Amino acid sequence: MKIERNKLTPPQAHSLESQLAEACGPGPTGRICGAHCTAKCSSCGSISCQCMCAHDCENLCAMLSSEGEDYPVEERIAPLVLELRRTGLFKPSWSCEGHLGHDGELWKVPRVWFTCDSTLHLRILADMLKSLSFRKLISTPWEVNVSHSDDDNPQSTFALQPCPEGTARMLSDLQADALTIARLMPIQFKAAADHLRTTAAKALAP
Repeated sequence: MKIERNKLTPPQAHSLESQLAEACGPGPTGRICGAHCTAKCSSCGSISCQCMCAHDCENLCAMLSSEGEDYPVEERIAPLVLELRRTGLFKPSWSCEGHLGHDGELWKVPRVWFTCDSTLHLRILADMLKSLSFRKLISTPWEVNVSHSDDDNPQSTFALQPCPEGTARMLSDLQADALTIARLMPIQFKAAADHLRTTAAKALAP
């Protein structure tokens, strides 16, 4: 049975085009971790540039956390948290670098929980992950999953995580995947957005 597409109204098409433009755009200005990061840049002397917003920043784990002094973001997941924030489209709220249980077996997988206002941006992120898996740039497929939220919070939370049916079950492999996704995200997320913008141009045309 063929399921017909819903025809987009002009306001819907305009909204989707705006969301695509946002995904293809340059992202936010200022420190990726937020205005609370005021470390003076050794390159340009600014306290608001992005020169130091990199995976090897010595303050990264503390600056990414709202309680950085006591509960910094774990080191092996921090780059992925940073790159989700760098898009300006996803707001990480929790993360885990993955852990082994007392028996030495995989207990918790690496993942980042986040909120997002646009299902289109979620779709682009999922498209990017599929592309990385198809090209075998990561050891196992990853996904965007609708996750838990507090009982008193009506806003949906999502998780970027390895697929449960994935083949890689070694924590080291999954942590390497998280780093690879973080390293490739600045280019590959924009590439996925550009591709969708091109292929959807006819559907979004007035």
